[in-house]
Amino acid sequence: MKGYSTALGLTLLLGVAGAASAATAVVDFRDPTKTVDATVVANAGGKVTEVTQKGEKGVQTGGDGTNQFLYLDVKDDLFKGAKALYMNVEYFNAGTDSFAVEYGGTVDDGSGTLTDDALLGANPGVKIKSDTQTWIRQQVFTLANPKLQGGMDGKADIRIDDLADGPEIIGRITISDEDPRHPNIPQITVDKPITIDGKKSDGEWDNAYTFTLNAKEFDAVDGTNWTSPEDFTGTYSFKWDKNGLYILAEVIDDDPLHADRDNLWENDGMELYVGLDQSNPGRTVYQTDTDFQVITALKQPSVRVTYKGSPSWGDAVGPDPVPAADMVVTKTEKGYLFEYVVRWEYIKPGFTPTPGQNMGFNMFGNDSDTDTGGQDTAMTPFKGKSMYANPSAWVTATLQG
Repeated sequence: MKGYSTALGLTLLLGVAGAASAATAVVDFRDPTKTVDATVVANAGGKVTEVTQKGEKGVQTGGDGTNQFLYLDVKDDLFKGAKALYMNVEYFNAGTDSFAVEYGGTVDDGSGTLTDDALLGANPGVKIKSDTQTWIRQQVFTLANPKLQGGMDGKADIRIDDLADGPEIIGRITISDEDPRHPNIPQITVDKPITIDGKKSDGEWDNAYTFTLNAKEFDAVDGTNWTSPEDFTGTYSFKWDKNGLYILAEVIDDDPLHADRDNLWENDGMELYVGLDQSNPGRTVYQTDTDFQVITALKQPSVRVTYKGSPSWGDAVGPDPVPAADMVVTKTEKGYLFEYVVRWEYIKPGFTPTPGQNMGFNMFGNDSDTDTGGQDTAMTPFKGKSMYANPSAWVTATLQG
């Protein structure tokens, strides 16, 4: 991201698949009968009013410095021992102001020592709205190392802060110790192999894990540089095998393959995160030898890449530039397409993936235009921030067999 010489990357956090059933608390303002194991605390500075938008009920915060919070009290010990919580906020996207989520938890000083803090910021720290005048059904905030012990006003555990720059309309809040965004990445089958040739051949990408980034909601920079689907739209597909993680990118870009910046992350390209131990999804600092990033810039004629390890972003392990056998970039009528295999051996020599393993996963589609300096947009499917520094902003995925 801007201001960093090393940027985001792909983190595959591999562990044992199959978690116990999730603990969940819900506050439903559309249908209060569906509220369970959490209540609203109407204390000073936290009084909300009932409203209706597009035929759906919700509550509205005050929007100014005298009344800017929505406080929640969660059932005691519901999430005892959880290393991370995931709070999905369904909100009405009106205006271009912003909001945040704060909670009680513990802070890692970088050495593994945890210190209690009654007021931590969830990831992403600030969510900027884009005035689509629609209900947003999924905006997940990650609460790393939660410790919900009623440390806020009125003995609340969590609060939504409208930051006193305008009111927020909230329809439903779901808090769980299981990430609702959990991707499943399929394994490549023998009958439909992937050939790295810069073409989307029939069948090879069928049933891939796929998402499209085509709105301000996905921009992790600040949401102001992305202007339209013609500016940047990226559809990314993922599969895996014993050799690596395979990626297909189909990108619409009004200034395609722009790559003249010294920092790789400031160019057209992508950043991926890979972590090889997902036993603690709430970790906020990189683990030595298990957390990695891969930064790839579509610099021509040679695609440039760095593979970085933790905790000091040591020397690159993989080849630079990217071998032609590992990535092929094709310019298209409206942008570009590439096929890419990020090999496990370049991430961590000797690593072998196993079907069913869990993997922490995140990425950015980077766009750099000639009319702006530095990184223009960094688009992510999970609407988080600071993934280059904070592994709790990654999601947990599963490598399917």
